[in-house]
Amino acid sequence: MGSSGRRARLTLLWLVAVVGWSLVRSAAVRQWLADHGVDPLRYLLVDLSSSVPYALCSAHLLGALYDGRRRAALGWAVPTVLAFVTPDVYLLSSGRALPWPTYLVVLTVASISATLAVRAGRASLEQRRRAELELATVAVPARGPSPRAGG
Repeated sequence: MGSSGRRARLTLLWLVAVVGWSLVRSAAVRQWLADHGVDPLRYLLVDLSSSVPYALCSAHLLGALYDGRRRAALGWAVPTVLAFVTPDVYLLSSGRALPWPTYLVVLTVASISATLAVRAGRASLEQRRRAELELATVAVPARGPSPRAGG
């Protein structure tokens, strides 16, 4: 299977992971924040509805970065960031008198996730650069003077 098949499998795996994380987050909201004005069902709907665009857009973003298509990557960055922050914006705006650890946890998880995403993007770019460097440094045999006949 070619590169596009591999990317499709990785994208699907990433989508499953993101939706799984969404379900974990929704269970945590139901457990700890339902009494503070956050509707667990609405949160689940917001989180799930932003998870699919986030997973797909971030996969396209990394693919564009890996391929060296910076303009395309920038185009994918905006919807990726919007989909990433949507559940947290809903959570923080709908809650009433949220306990202060909630803000700490949300900001910490968002910061760690963003840091990991940036690192993954950088690693993808470094991998591409190393591959290009290897191709560029492959020695091409130099042609010497052609052998003379009879001489």
